[in-house]
Amino acid sequence: DAVLVAAPKATRTARETFAATLGRGLADRHGALTLRPGALRCLDRVDTVVMDPSILQTAELRVSRIRGVRDADRTKVWEAARSAVDREELGPGWHLLADLPGDLDAAGEHEDAAVFVTPAHHPLAAAVLAQARTSGVAVVSVDTESLGSLRSAFDDLHPSSGAGEFRGPPDRDLRDTVVHLQAEGATVAVVAAGAPSALASADVGVGVLVDGAAPPWPADVLVDDLAGVWRILRALPDARTASRRGVEIATAASVLGALLMLPGVRGRGPGPITAGAAAGLWTGHSLARRVINASVPPSAPVHAWHEMPVEEVRRLLPAQEGDGDIGARPRALDWALAPLEWGSSLAAWPVALVWDFGRAMRTELSDPLTPILATGSAASALLGSPIDAVLVGSVLTGNAALSAVQRLHAERLLSRLLAAGDPPAHRVSGSGQERVSERVEASRLRIGDVIEIGPGEVVPADGRLIEVSGVEVDESSLTGESLPVAKQTSPTPGAPLSERSCMVFGGSTVLTGTATAVVTAVGEATEAGRAGAISPTGASHVGLQAQLRSLTDRVLPVSVGGGALVTAVGFLRGTGLRQAVTSGVAVAVAAVPEGLPLVATLAQQAAARRLTKSNALVRAPRSVEALGRVDVVCFDKTGTLSENRLRVIRVVPEPAVDHDELLMCAARSAVTPDGRPADHATDVAIAEAAQQLDCGDEAQWSYLPFRSGRPYSAALSGTHLCLKGAPETVLAACPDIDDDEVQSRVLAMAADGLRVIAVARRTVTAFQARRAADDGA
Repeated sequence: DAVLVAAPKATRTARETFAATLGRGLADRHGALTLRPGALRCLDRVDTVVMDPSILQTAELRVSRIRGVRDADRTKVWEAARSAVDREELGPGWHLLADLPGDLDAAGEHEDAAVFVTPAHHPLAAAVLAQARTSGVAVVSVDTESLGSLRSAFDDLHPSSGAGEFRGPPDRDLRDTVVHLQAEGATVAVVAAGAPSALASADVGVGVLVDGAAPPWPADVLVDDLAGVWRILRALPDARTASRRGVEIATAASVLGALLMLPGVRGRGPGPITAGAAAGLWTGHSLARRVINASVPPSAPVHAWHEMPVEEVRRLLPAQEGDGDIGARPRALDWALAPLEWGSSLAAWPVALVWDFGRAMRTELSDPLTPILATGSAASALLGSPIDAVLVGSVLTGNAALSAVQRLHAERLLSRLLAAGDPPAHRVSGSGQERVSERVEASRLRIGDVIEIGPGEVVPADGRLIEVSGVEVDESSLTGESLPVAKQTSPTPGAPLSERSCMVFGGSTVLTGTATAVVTAVGEATEAGRAGAISPTGASHVGLQAQLRSLTDRVLPVSVGGGALVTAVGFLRGTGLRQAVTSGVAVAVAAVPEGLPLVATLAQQAAARRLTKSNALVRAPRSVEALGRVDVVCFDKTGTLSENRLRVIRVVPEPAVDHDELLMCAARSAVTPDGRPADHATDVAIAEAAQQLDCGDEAQWSYLPFRSGRPYSAALSGTHLCLKGAPETVLAACPDIDDDEVQSRVLAMAADGLRVIAVARRTVTAFQARRAADDGA
């Protein structure tokens, strides 16, 4: 019995069951072939994944970039390059315009004008990288140009030798990367299609089968698509959980089994070991089934919408269908079914609440103290101290219940806040006089819907522009570029994300103008959603939660040592083995600070309630504790310290010009041709500053508004011309001023963080005024 009690059966059964269930599921779902079953039992130790770039690509070639070509000729160059690729005349890499069919030399702005051909990314490439990040492993690869926009998903990119950079790096580069990481102590998994030495060197090798290529036999597991790779990466955190829980169950079972072997204690010692082995079997199986039953994310869109004309985009996208067009029911039937639907939702509410509460309780009970306290509670009950067991169990569950309730409350409040803050969408149906616009939630948009966007609105989804009227968009949250992007409807083939002026992206803000677009991606499939998925994730633990593991490591030896010492002293005093062990267990359990999480939780709850009264929502009460240790505060400026709007704070006129004259001249050119105030943020600020001034009769003025490519606006009344715009443009039209002095003023104001606008006025001749009026100014 003593040998059986010491056997850590649960540790082995949890890991073995997880690996066996996972292997069977991979074979059933993805046709995976496990060549070395032991590899699946090593998943819990993997902390680094090395990706072969070639598995993230397809065999299809596309023209992804164009450099040194005028905007007017970009489409012509792209079509010529695409035709050459379709005829297999161009391979991956950079190609000069001279290599393309047709006379394109005149389209280049300089000698190195070229097009870049690269394999298209696999539709699941972004999802695989996002899952690797979610699994808590470092993602490493070899740097090649074919990675493109996926570069940001990797933690480290090792230099490549350069050979074969479009069909995947040489096997030697991947192998050297693996050896280097292993020398630093990492446990490395390699995912590759044709790198035999790298797969052989890895701790876990996952080979991806490619049509027309020999199978990578050195791999431990063979899969035929990236969906199988995604599921293996999805299994990494659950493999770690299975191993950890197996150790915890085995330890608890051995302790309880040893106690049952004491004289006078009812029960058999091997009983807890058998029960622990069964618990390990269930743990490993349930965790693996959770991995197998997880849904593979939808594939990313394969169409490059910014390269296509509007007509082609509309042809490829599904026809627009409003909510009312799908499954429309008569109003009488709606009234008849309303009570049933209301009753169904009312009945489902308690079930959902109980399920969410159970999920929150499980999360709160996953801290390191839980298995120690649970084992101590069970030991106290076995040794005849049920009151101690009840007290410890009550503290354990009470602390978890309090935290779970607060977590659920905060999450529900946050969900309502996020729903209220979800940008609305203006969905358009019909055309001409039958055109109808309805305001809907962004979550109700579908691919193929037509939407309208206007100044000050947040773009609700990715879309291809159909109609544009003076639109500028702030895309800094996506591209990092601080300057607004002017939009238009012509295709932009071969353009990087920041230069796709025919597209709008979800989460960006319209600064000025109006536009109509057809939705090409919604939700997590948008550019912003995919960028967020592959960026570094994972919230760090704070406060007591972050210290529980180290606290447990320090407290556990002390509590066990104290219990052993009390047991030894009691036995030496002749109190009997059972009584001595009972005293030792009581001391060991008492030494565990089970009240610490409860006290901390109560304090955090109180602080969270006080903050809620000040309109501050505390999503995780444990974060309140970290506030007491904050010594550095970082602020986002726009929209946080500022109101995300412009205001005129300084007017610097020339000596011969009055302050109000300068402001009125600027305000004159801050309107649209029909006399309405302009939507541009700068013009709005100027109009607000001059609203107390008499700017004259608007009907007597003609206007030339600001637009992309024209960095100024102007207004003309009779022979009086007012001009406002970028300093370098306005000053270039004023030859009689002291350029050095004015430039120094502009630089000084810009150094103060101000956006500087230059204003000028002039009296033109009657002929010039008539000519301007004839031009429609």
